[in-house]
Amino acid sequence: MVARRHLLTVSRRIETGRDGVNAPVYADQDQGQIWAGRVDLSDAEKQAEGQNVARRVARFSMRFNAVSQAIAVSDKLGDQDGRQWQVTGSTEDPRGNRRAMLVTAVEDSGRGAA
Repeated sequence: MVARRHLLTVSRRIETGRDGVNAPVYADQDQGQIWAGRVDLSDAEKQAEGQNVARRVARFSMRFNAVSQAIAVSDKLGDQDGRQWQVTGSTEDPRGNRRAMLVTAVEDSGRGAA
């Protein structure tokens, strides 16, 4: 299967200040953009990943660089189609040589906090 190329925006939720009752106020801040290939996971792969959800789960492959290396589980990926993906894991490509990163993410339905 050939992975389609997607331009992803990596965003991270950060504390921007405090409100009137001293509760933290959060906002998403863009960390950078990166090109990635996307392959949707099959049902068997979803179960192996522990993702028993009725949402789309995908694995993104991208070049190893400062942006991809800094991706964390708390981050979100936004693609050019307007979809938001919640990162569930990331690892270096098992082939080694720090050439690529593999990031697994669940499509964010936009209903409530992820």
